[in-house]
Amino acid sequence: MIETALLSILKNNPAVNAIVGSRVYPMYLPQTVTSACLVYQQVGSSEDYSCDGPEGLIDARFQITCWAPSYTAVVNLAAAVKRCLAFCRSSTEGISATRITGMGDIPNLGEVENVNRYGRFIDVTISYQE
Repeated sequence: MIETALLSILKNNPAVNAIVGSRVYPMYLPQTVTSACLVYQQVGSSEDYSCDGPEGLIDARFQITCWAPSYTAVVNLAAAVKRCLAFCRSSTEGISATRITGMGDIPNLGEVENVNRYGRFIDVTISYQE
């Protein structure tokens, strides 16, 4: 699964791991987490086809949301995630990630009311073969 490969890439990067440790979650942020963390979800995918059928290359689009207790911390976390994924080539979990592109981000979600947490979205496309 591409999600497992992405999780492995993020958790095994020393810079990202130094900030979030094992706090990388699918889909939802647990309410009890107040430290810096990541939440990821796949938001789309497409597969390349030719006249002969599928070519085996899949483009999966993910949203990675960085959360931290301060604006400076969330900016630093987002930068670490983007450096981790930039030009990443990975063969893990049976997935060969050939390209990771489109790392745009939405600069600031602002402070979440009554939670003292700041967020930043990173949008990324991973091209891979299973």
